[in-house]
Formats: sequence, structure tokens, C-alpha cells
Amino acid sequence: MKRHAALVPLSREHHNGLVIAQRLILGRSTNPRSPWPSAAQGQVKRLLRFFQEELQPHFKFEEGQLFPRLLEWSTMGAVPWQPLLQTLRDEHRVMRVMIDELSTGRDEGVSDRLRSFGEQLRAHIHVEERELFERIQRECSDAQLAEVMQLVSTYADTAGPSCSL
Repeated sequence: MKRHAALVPLSREHHNGLVIAQRLILGRSTNPRSPWPSAAQGQVKRLLRFFQEELQPHFKFEEGQLFPRLLEWSTMGAVPWQPLLQTLRDEHRVMRVMIDELSTGRDEGVSDRLRSFGEQLRAHIHVEERELFERIQRECSDAQLAEVMQLVSTYADTAGPSCSL
């Protein structure tokens, strides 16, 4: 399904997340010109920066603005939004805990923890793209999609420059 214009900025951020996830899963970049570090601690630093600059603001926007609006509209639809949105919030919480653990600087098992975070991030993005966004497009009215577009546009304008991959 072609992505509605209201969701395109979030999908672009998801693309960046998928690039990072793939690098974490593989432990390297597939682009030979990428400045992605080969050492695990360098990858941790890049991930922590990406989380701070891109992922955390993305999560805050979803949890603070998008999800509450969808819940507000959920009484209008046949299927409630609550279970899916709660799953996504739970996944955000899990990733925050994983980031906290990576930020401690412990070296033991760091490659496995990076790979695990990459797998979690990739799975989460796929749920948002394949379930949440498609459902928004399918179930929201034109007026609701216009409201989502305004929310996303305001967020995208204030999000600041993105982290270089």
C-alpha cells in the first residue's frame, strides 16, 4: 500500500532506523563507503547518538501525540486501537531499557546486545509500517488523516536535523 503523505516523514525516519538495525544485526555496514565503525564500542556510541537524536524524539512524538489521538478516535472504529498501541509502547519501553544497558559501558556481550537491539528495532518498525500505518490509512477519515498530517508536519518541523547514518 502506498504510504499516505501524512505518514511519509515518519516512514523516512523508519528507513533510517532500518539502516541502523541492519548494521547492528550484521555488526557492520554493507556500504563500503559508510563511516560505520567496525569496533563494537564505536557502534554503541553511534547507536546512543542515533537514539538520542532520532529515535527518542520519534518515540516521544508517537506516545505523546499520535497514539493519544488514535485512542481518541478508537471508539469510532469496529476494532479498538488500544491493544496495538500498548504493544508499541511496550516495545518502546524495552528498547529504552536496552539502550540504558548499552550506555553502561560494559564490554561483555556487547556485540550480542547490539544485535538484539537491531532485531528489536527492525521488528518494531515493521509492525508500525505494516500494521499501524496501514490501519491508519484504511480506517481514518480524510479529516482525521489531515489532522495526522498536521501533527506529523509540526513534529517534523521541530525535530531538528537528523543523525548522519
